[in-house]
Amino acid sequence: MKDSRTGEYITFGVSFFLVAGLLIYFIFTFSRHDKEERLAFSSRVIWEEISEYKGQFVVPVEIENKGNKTANELRLKIKSKAFESEARIEYLARNGSRKIFLILPERPEKDSVSVTPIFYFLD
Repeated sequence: MKDSRTGEYITFGVSFFLVAGLLIYFIFTFSRHDKEERLAFSSRVIWEEISEYKGQFVVPVEIENKGNKTANELRLKIKSKAFESEARIEYLARNGSRKIFLILPERPEKDSVSVTPIFYFLD
């Protein structure tokens, strides 16, 4: 009778630690879910503010960081049909935005300008 009780206690103890370990793992995983480092980047051309200056077009582009970390030394690749270049933004705060201006030889068509992040540090 004493041996069967010992086996039950050992089984209960092992089961308890397995369940407790899984519970701690899930709590830790879900608590870190919101704290992941990410840059939720978006860009848009402000079409209504495009202007012409000395035969070239000044195209404003708004860059937004909707992520939960600040981006430093953000490098962007900018492409349109007649233009390809890189731009650099030193600092883009979390939930912040910056406006950059492109100078293009011709007026861009809708959805022809793309801005892609190619490098950044997160703080």
